[in-house]
Amino acid sequence: MGALASSQPAEPRVQTTGAQIISQRADITDRSGRVLATNLLTHSLYAHPQQMIDPDRAARELVRIFPDLDAERLHKDFTGKRTFLWIKKKLSPEQMQAVHDIGEPGLLFGPREMRLYPNGNLASHILGGSTFGNEGVNSAEVLGMAGVEKAFDGWLRDPANEGAPLALSIDLSAQAAMEEVLANGMKVMNAKGATAIFMEIKSGEIIAMASLPDFDPNDRPRPLLTGDASDSPLFNRAVQGQYELGSTFKIFPVAQAIDLQLLNPNTMINSSTPMKIGKYLIHDFHNYGRQLSVADIIAKSSNVGTVRIAQMVGVERQKDFLQKLGFFEPTPVEMTEAPTGKPLCRSAGLR
Repeated sequence: MGALASSQPAEPRVQTTGAQIISQRADITDRSGRVLATNLLTHSLYAHPQQMIDPDRAARELVRIFPDLDAERLHKDFTGKRTFLWIKKKLSPEQMQAVHDIGEPGLLFGPREMRLYPNGNLASHILGGSTFGNEGVNSAEVLGMAGVEKAFDGWLRDPANEGAPLALSIDLSAQAAMEEVLANGMKVMNAKGATAIFMEIKSGEIIAMASLPDFDPNDRPRPLLTGDASDSPLFNRAVQGQYELGSTFKIFPVAQAIDLQLLNPNTMINSSTPMKIGKYLIHDFHNYGRQLSVADIIAKSSNVGTVRIAQMVGVERQKDFLQKLGFFEPTPVEMTEAPTGKPLCRSAGLR
């Protein structure tokens, strides 16, 4: 009696054997140390039906607290032969208190570490999200399932890092400003989606990357099983989308031609429009006359002039040049979705 009186009360736990579950996961921060992803201590809810006093009442009360639960299924599990079942993997303090107030000894709580994204939707495609891996009543693995959470999953779970945060190159303020401007533009244009990337040109570091529509990684939606992948908010338009470069591509054949010393900015190029190649006619938006300088071809975005310069370079040299620039490879950004956005090219030439 004396030993019992001097001990701390504790709920009995089911002891399990096997490898210890590593639950601690490192924080993710922006370049200034502002937290993008961290951990929150919470509790899970599980049941030992054989220890229940009133399983019918327990099922009814749980459905009242958690409307998404199936009362009929709970009743069947609580009155059957099962000795253990998970009910909820994560509980809020309010939900935990409500379950506690049921007063059912067969309903038990286990400590649980969950991933928290304090900024909600901000930088959601970069962070990706997380899920639970191996689980026990006393702990659970938190695993990355997308974005940098998955790309750096091993590092984030490595005890050798001693809790050091993973610092990304992005700037949270720039990210927030970009997403706000992008969302406003998307509304004005009544667009299906929008994306933007802000890069530090000297180092190649990504300062901000946004894709809209986005999602809250605290409540990550389920992936689409049918239809167009880009219809899902999980689709990252910045690294998974494939886009026609349009007039921004014109600088590359011009730059290569200058590099090969085939011309200089003042060289005059035939710009007579329209230009016929096979059965196709290539036009300029305006008729700029019979000739344009290389500098004016870029300034006026001349289609005809650019094609003339590309013809001077030739298919094989142009293909080799673009290949060296990485045009044929997916982006090397450290995100699991990046390799899925493969450039469209043909082995016999370029389209």
